[in-house]
Amino acid sequence: MEGKKKIIIIGIIGMVVALSLIINLSAYSAKKTLEREKASLQKENASLMRKITEGEQVVKGLQEKINSLNKDLKDVSQGKDEIQSRYYLLEQERTKLIEKLKAKEMEKPPEPEIKIVPQTEDAYWGEILKQKTELELQLEKVRVELKALQGDNTQLQKDNRNLTYNQQVLDSLAKELVREKNDRMSAQKELESLRKENATLKKELKVIISRKLKLDEKMDALQKDQVALQDRLAEMEIILKDKTSYVEDLKKQIEAQGQALPVQEKKESVELPTIVVRPQAGASVQVTAKEEFKVIAINRENGFVIIDAGTENGISQGSVLHVYRDAKPIATLEAIQLRADITACDIKQEIAAIAAGDIVK
Repeated sequence: MEGKKKIIIIGIIGMVVALSLIINLSAYSAKKTLEREKASLQKENASLMRKITEGEQVVKGLQEKINSLNKDLKDVSQGKDEIQSRYYLLEQERTKLIEKLKAKEMEKPPEPEIKIVPQTEDAYWGEILKQKTELELQLEKVRVELKALQGDNTQLQKDNRNLTYNQQVLDSLAKELVREKNDRMSAQKELESLRKENATLKKELKVIISRKLKLDEKMDALQKDQVALQDRLAEMEIILKDKTSYVEDLKKQIEAQGQALPVQEKKESVELPTIVVRPQAGASVQVTAKEEFKVIAINRENGFVIIDAGTENGISQGSVLHVYRDAKPIATLEAIQLRADITACDIKQEIAAIAAGDIVK
């Protein structure tokens, strides 16, 4: 019996240790997993925040560049308008000069009529020289006007080239502005995508944080349950040791009493009369053997009692017994520790206080 008791105690202690190890390992594993998830989420959130900051800086730089380009474009547009108006004025002046030149070309000097008059030879050559001088003066005047028109034409060509160059610059600036706008739109789209992704990750982070909080609460509850279980197991172990030692003491006392009065027990066992039941004819035979035991000790501190019956009397682990006083039930017991001739019973229900000598059935 001592070996069985030690094996039972060792088994209970082993189960307690294994259970505590399993709980500790599961709690430690869950804690490490949560810490890894938390660190990963923190790194991902920091990376997203850096990306958002960089995107905002890029958008800010693009906005400043677009503002500068808008200002340059406005200045260029104003310059273009001025040059265009000047070009129109020069075109009008050029048209007028061309018309004037054409009118001059059309106005040919009238051919001098050679009058045949009887003159002297000196008068004739003098008239010829005079007409020649007038023609040369008119030709010189036309040449001066032509040079002036050529100069105006050259200036107009220069202005036209400048206008062409300015138009090309404007076209280039317009293309660059379109590219900048497209870059800005793509950057805004990327920023919006990053914001949506960040919002989604924030929601997921909140869900994970709530799950972590729930798991922390569960872990705390498990740790509290573990501590309570360990405390209860320690109390049960102490109670079991106390009960075992108390039962051992009682057993020794009972064995000592039994050794002191061996003849009387034998006599009592021999003197028990044999019960013979004779059934009437046609009736069924039913024999009921009721054995009554007594409470021999009570431990109020640990809530159990000792009765003077054991495995030899048919009591087994977990058997439910009832305590009677004056044929009235006063308590309910459950067998927890058994020996051959005594049993330790846990008090499950007690209507009246159990006393030594109460009947147990």
